[in-house]
Amino acid sequence: MKKTISKLQNQIVSSAHPTETVTENSIPELKDVKLSSEPGKLSMKPPQFEGKTPWANYRRQFEAAARANGWNAGEKAVALTLALRGEATNILQTLTAQEQEEYDQLVKHLELRYGQAHLEHVYHSQLKNRCQKSGESLQEFEADIARLVRLAYPATPENVMERLAVQAFLDGLRDQETRQALTLAHPKHLVDALASALEFEAAKQSCKSQSKVRAIEEDGQVPADIEATIRKVMKEVLPERKNIRCWNCGKIGHVRSKFPPWEQIHPGSHGLLQQVGRSLCPAQPGSLYRR
Repeated sequence: MKKTISKLQNQIVSSAHPTETVTENSIPELKDVKLSSEPGKLSMKPPQFEGKTPWANYRRQFEAAARANGWNAGEKAVALTLALRGEATNILQTLTAQEQEEYDQLVKHLELRYGQAHLEHVYHSQLKNRCQKSGESLQEFEADIARLVRLAYPATPENVMERLAVQAFLDGLRDQETRQALTLAHPKHLVDALASALEFEAAKQSCKSQSKVRAIEEDGQVPADIEATIRKVMKEVLPERKNIRCWNCGKIGHVRSKFPPWEQIHPGSHGLLQQVGRSLCPAQPGSLYRR
């Protein structure tokens, strides 16, 4: 380990100042330098790891920096050790000196502590039971399906993972018509399934609007909600009729249809009521009714 650190320090100093003499005081601290295995080559410093970032995402970034710098296994172990911060440094207490110098052993312990491989059965269950929630858009549902598939099947080939994601997306759709349409379309990729679902939903909404307008034009019937709105507007706009006069009694304030029957007011006067009614009826010849 000490030899590897010393070698890296000498390479960095010589590449930065090739004509200067290297002394003990001129060697910078290793924690502040960017490791590089080739003199004069721009080095890529890996990000720090505190245990809060998902380990799988961080390892991809670290491996990308290692490939760019051309590090070997020993240099990767040194760089990963120096990249640990905060709580993540506690992992070093569980390692022997030999394990700390071996990159694979260091990654193995970090994977056990911060990785998600031991949670695969949990993600399997979540993916199996994942359905589109009420009010959840197709884009949000598709993004969560893609996340769960990669967590549940991290070592699965890409083509197999795509088929699993498409099937989970179809099984979890809320709308049955959309599910049937996508099943007949046979999408091979998750993005294709999402695009087809969005197109079908847009076409279905357009057809519903057109069919509603066509039904009103053909039947001449106004839906209940529209009819209620029209009645409300008419009631607010049109003035109420006042000074309504009853044809039976001649009083103001009610109509003849609301006037109580004569029998209720004067029981036993049915014949007289008929006679008076005929004399007052405008349709009877010789009626006494005058406007």
